[in-house]
Amino acid sequence: MNKILNDKFINKILKTFFEGFLASLIVNIQTNENITDLNILKNILIGGIAMGISSVLNLIQIYLNKEKS
Repeated sequence: MNKILNDKFINKILKTFFEGFLASLIVNIQTNENITDLNILKNILIGGIAMGISSVLNLIQIYLNKEKS
């Protein structure tokens, strides 16, 4: 497990999370004109966080599959 959690892997996880998060934010902000509404803003942020987490989990799964083979 130490081999997986090195600095390069952590940096890739952070980069992947922020890419997914920002992509989700950009798409949702462009489709919602009224981002000053607190409920819409919360939904956009929750969607962005979910997208970022999903990206990271996919990245981890890829690395675990490579390690098994």
